[in-house]
This record gives sequence, C-alpha cells and structure tokens, in this order.
Amino acid sequence: MLFRSSFPANTELPWHWHPGEEIFYVIEGAVTLSRRGLPDTAASAGEVHKIAPQVIHAGRTGEVGAELVIFRVHTTGEPERYVVD
Repeated sequence: MLFRSSFPANTELPWHWHPGEEIFYVIEGAVTLSRRGLPDTAASAGEVHKIAPQVIHAGRTGEVGAELVIFRVHTTGEPERYVVD
C-alpha cells in the first residue's frame, strides 16, 4: 500500500499495530512517533522512518500538522491495522 496522508495540528493516533512493515516519509511538518517500550522519535520534513511488523505504536502532531507518504507492506486478507489499548 502506498498513500499520502495529511494530519492536522494536534492530531493523536491511537495505539495500534500493522501485520506488515511500515515506512513513512515526512513531506512537510513534523510528527512524533511513539513505540511501546522505546523513547519517542521526532520525525521532521525530509526524514524517513521504519516501523517493524506488529510493533505497537502511535503518532501525534504538535502545533504544526504533517504531510506524509506512507508505504506499508500489507498482508492479504488482514485488516489494515489493529487498534489496542
């Protein structure tokens, strides 16, 4: 799956995981990537980040939103993502 996604300022994505690998490129703005058990990672315009399959993660924007290109290896027949508490 390959898509472009816009996240307005002060957006919070819920904790979730994907059955396949996810790679994202920040076109503009900034986003904070949170992965359970790891320090938060700031992702700014021009940066690429990778999330391994089945890693529980969340994302949030601050005062500035973000525009991302997301590439995800998606397992046929599986949901796009699994939301967790």
